[in-house]
Amino acid sequence: MNEVKVLVLDGHLPSALACVRSLSKHNIKVICGAERKSALALHSKFASEAWTYPSPLEDAEAYVQAIIKKLSTKGDRPVIYCLSDNTLLPLALHRDQIEAVGRLVLPEEKDFNIAFDKALTLKLAERLGVPIPLTFFIENQEGLESALGQLAYPCVIKPRHSCLWVAGKGIRGKTEIADNREQAKAIVERIRNKTSVWPLLQEKLTGQEYGVFGLWQNGEWRAKFAHQRLRSLDPMGGASCLRQSIAMSPDMAEYASKLMSELKWQGPAMVEFKLDKPNGTPKLMEINGRFWGSLALTIASNVDFPYLAYLQACGQPIETPGQYSVPVTARSFLADFANLLKVMKFGTKVGVSRLSALRSFIFPNQPNLVYDVESWNDLKPALWQVIDVVARKL
Repeated sequence: MNEVKVLVLDGHLPSALACVRSLSKHNIKVICGAERKSALALHSKFASEAWTYPSPLEDAEAYVQAIIKKLSTKGDRPVIYCLSDNTLLPLALHRDQIEAVGRLVLPEEKDFNIAFDKALTLKLAERLGVPIPLTFFIENQEGLESALGQLAYPCVIKPRHSCLWVAGKGIRGKTEIADNREQAKAIVERIRNKTSVWPLLQEKLTGQEYGVFGLWQNGEWRAKFAHQRLRSLDPMGGASCLRQSIAMSPDMAEYASKLMSELKWQGPAMVEFKLDKPNGTPKLMEINGRFWGSLALTIASNVDFPYLAYLQACGQPIETPGQYSVPVTARSFLADFANLLKVMKFGTKVGVSRLSALRSFIFPNQPNLVYDVESWNDLKPALWQVIDVVARKL
């Protein structure tokens, strides 16, 4: 391997580790960056260099300038992999400066902004005939009172942005569940006061969650994959900790194609659906316009998205992968353990029995099981993931 070809950010995430491991197999030299030295992917034997940068949530401008400076020293415009909205959004705002020293595959600004604004995403879906949950787009106090009177409880309260900068500081958006009108109103007002942006109010769906993943070129598929979420970090929802590859649903594929074609999407993205349990209709939850947390599963299922994205960024031809493997199951062990702890604490309040949760944790009994982090061929990241979690708790 010669000069550096790739800069992978968000080194604390298992998805960053998946990128590093994948690209190294193709003899691509990778710098892995993170906000802290204890980030797990920085300690992979496949990372050519470990680097720390300022937190984009604490100082977005310092972060952007650090990225530009780092890329400027490497030459030949390395390909940039952002594994979270935290790192991607500030760079997208400075895309001309970034593109001068690196390669960041993005759609046009207006289309990018639609995908990263949940209200605009859902309004686009409505226009294209893609089913969505019952959603109230709040714009004022009168609209809030009207929505609160029409919703069934419990309901979902979702910030429009997963990450938003206010007065130079980043604020992470978090979806919350309200059990009654008073609780919903209090959550909305708290989000509104913190961000100055009205959140969305939605019906709470109870069906299974699915992800449709793709690498897109001008809104057309170049590679595709689908999974079903089996367990989440939080039993009430959130990032998955156990998921399984599945055959692509024709309905979900059609809906994803409509959305990404309209956006003329460039690069990787995940389109997330949840079933409306009474009738089984898949309804759009959101678009994640970047690489996703379950990236290790796609690679284990024989769709090497990180390498395909590298070819795309470098303007090289992409050979569309054949049929991916089904079923393959991927597990994020520490996240699955966190799920178990919450089930043991709250029991039937989260709809899962303690005994069945404990049994399924100890004996996963899933087909073709792989792990996001743990690997006999690369031991240090698993150790550093534990160290990182403990250090942050302390």
